[in-house]
Amino acid sequence: MTKGFVYFIACKDPEYRIANPHMKIGWTTDIEGRLKGIQTGSPVQLIVMGYIKSEDATKLESYFHSLFRKDKKHGEWFDVTVAMITRINCYPVCENHFDEFFITPRDYKESIEVRSLKKEIAELRQIIVDKDKFIQSNGLEYFTPKKNHRKDSKREWGKFRRMCVHPPG
Repeated sequence: MTKGFVYFIACKDPEYRIANPHMKIGWTTDIEGRLKGIQTGSPVQLIVMGYIKSEDATKLESYFHSLFRKDKKHGEWFDVTVAMITRINCYPVCENHFDEFFITPRDYKESIEVRSLKKEIAELRQIIVDKDKFIQSNGLEYFTPKKNHRKDSKREWGKFRRMCVHPPG
């Protein structure tokens, strides 16, 4: 097992990237160093479109290579498809920029539905922040009841401390 990152690198210029949708899939333990190494051999400026932290990066990289073998262009470079992006997004991708592959920045306008959802998400996040502030300011505590733990578990209180204890009075 090789602990590291599976990275996805493409051209930085969005218009060029949309016209030439190619992406390199590889693994490394140093993403910035790897990007610099690949950049020296590229005529266009490159960017990391995203990466996945993995306990076995070589195995995950091989999985992606075999999964997308029909889209292979040359070496570790692949033609990007919507199915590919959808499949990669099933994993916890860090610094995810895949939505930029199929959207021309100057043509992109958020729909009313997207703006509405973003507003609703922001409001829900604020409710959570306000609730946490209230709980902390009133000396309350989150905890998981013992009945929710496995009988053989040695820890009494888990990391899922979400049930509120109300103060007496």
